[in-house]
Amino acid sequence: MSGAKVRIGLIGGGGMGRGHLNTFKKIEEGEIVGVADPSPQSRERVVKDFNLPVFASAAELIEATGPAGCVIASPHPVHLANALDCFKRGVHVFTEKPMTSKISEADAMIAAARKAKLMLAVMFQMRGNIATRRAKEILDAGTLGEIRRVNMIHVGLRTNAYYRICPWRGRWQSEGGGVLVNQSPHTLDRVVYLTGMPATVLARTMTFGHPIETEDQAEAMLLYPNGATGYLFMSTAEAPAMNRLEISCDRGRLVIDDDNNKLLLGKLPGSCREFLATNPEEWGSLKGEWSEVDLTPRPGEETGHIVCLRDFCRAIRDNRAPMVTGEDGKRSLELANAITYSSFAGAEVKFPLGRKAYDELYAFGVANGEGSSLTKLIPLWRKSQAKPAKASKASKAAKPARKAARKAGKRK
Repeated sequence: MSGAKVRIGLIGGGGMGRGHLNTFKKIEEGEIVGVADPSPQSRERVVKDFNLPVFASAAELIEATGPAGCVIASPHPVHLANALDCFKRGVHVFTEKPMTSKISEADAMIAAARKAKLMLAVMFQMRGNIATRRAKEILDAGTLGEIRRVNMIHVGLRTNAYYRICPWRGRWQSEGGGVLVNQSPHTLDRVVYLTGMPATVLARTMTFGHPIETEDQAEAMLLYPNGATGYLFMSTAEAPAMNRLEISCDRGRLVIDDDNNKLLLGKLPGSCREFLATNPEEWGSLKGEWSEVDLTPRPGEETGHIVCLRDFCRAIRDNRAPMVTGEDGKRSLELANAITYSSFAGAEVKFPLGRKAYDELYAFGVANGEGSSLTKLIPLWRKSQAKPAKASKASKAAKPARKAARKAGKRK
């Protein structure tokens, strides 16, 4: 199979799907052999613009074209159903982010892939960005020492028109979340990719500036297994835009500044922990040396979606694991779900997140969220979770006397 192009089906011919169709024109290792989309209008546009066979369902696409793998670019609430259709028919899967709306469904997708002995890859193209790659290399080299603090800010303004033009956005039923599942999966994945999963999260979400049901702002405090801390802030209701990640370590600091396409490295001459413990000066200072990391691509380095799509084709061809597996790709979704659950509960949440507990919260949002913001929904959910107060000892002691008095009243 090394000389032939890998046959790939595309599920979802909308905005993201059309982007992948254009990207595949540059990929020598694979080719799109057909597109599935339930919308007749979307199918017509694919035929007109790309001259490809189109089908109403993933099952029809697979049966007619026999692809080795499928790229899923449909709305994420139906990612699981589309993936299961592929696995049942012996086809590898590459799904767009987020894998699903709920971590329990991501688990189900992974289990289905494992049972079928097929590949499950997830689209997180930010891992292919040069700044992310260089930061990973620096952290893995160990020269900065143990991570002590993480700070991430992701602000990307969305207007009310953005939600009005596509009413499925920002709704529990059709999207299953807001900024956490739509705009921030890539930045959440990068945090997890570079720093690992936290042990606990304490969060707050709100509907701050839009007439939607779900969160347009979220902030979370993280605690890592080694005692390191973190703070995450995500918003579609703030400007100017900002996308920044700081990772502070024992021997220095990394700053990814996406808005200016920079990676800054601040190196200390030694361990900060040791300096605190051993320096005899009252006002001792530990100064760092700052430099800007060269982000010039190395020969053959690509960035963007093509990195992941090309890797998927090569992974099928070479019979190896993809760049981002399902197990790896689900971690940012679990973090997003945990932030939501912590916000509703008003309490710290430990990992792994309870799947049943989150499913119940999600179902509550679908059933009660229509037309309401989180300002109303969160108190309503907390009220539904409140247990009736237990009777006091004094009240229990008085119960026989009250019962006797009622009987006496009836005799009268």
